[in-house]
Amino acid sequence: MDRRVALMSGREAVSIDVASRRITLDDGKVLSFDRLVLAIGATAREFSTSEGIESVFTLHVPDDARQLRAALAAARSVLIITGGYIGRKILATLTNAGKKVTIIEATARVCARSASPPVSAFFEARHRDAGVHVIIGKSLAEIQSQNEKFLGATLKGGHQIDADILVVGIGVTPNTHLPKQAAVAVMGSDLPRRQTPWF
Repeated sequence: MDRRVALMSGREAVSIDVASRRITLDDGKVLSFDRLVLAIGATAREFSTSEGIESVFTLHVPDDARQLRAALAAARSVLIITGGYIGRKILATLTNAGKKVTIIEATARVCARSASPPVSAFFEARHRDAGVHVIIGKSLAEIQSQNEKFLGATLKGGHQIDADILVVGIGVTPNTHLPKQAAVAVMGSDLPRRQTPWF
């Protein structure tokens, strides 16, 4: 309780009663509040067609990184869907480990939604200098698999890319279920999930 802060780890809020100013946790405990801050994070987006396929990963929480690291031991090539910062986070590790890396970015340049054209050009040049195969302005048409094992992907236009592992870094979806349950207005919750057509 130092500085009047109590940390309750390993528990999750399941409902909010705004009228009575109470929160119910998943263990049944009820907490009262005068002011409430909702910092409930987000969930990594996935391709619906990749569900249940081995060697397809998102990178959002520590356990994702541990699973990806374990799979990389036996992998020679990695396909990353995104040219944004999620994909860039693992590039150095992959290239230093001698993996063949391909990045697919559906927009006209890497990090297009968060960086200026000169910064995008700098990142792209660094990727190519490191031996990364960068594909710009192409979107995914189909994920290839056999017996629930990832084999590669086909881009729109028919180009086929073979890889051992797929890393999907196409952003996140805000966890709005709790505020919506409490009838709390969620700014931007009705905006399109993504303007770029990955499929």
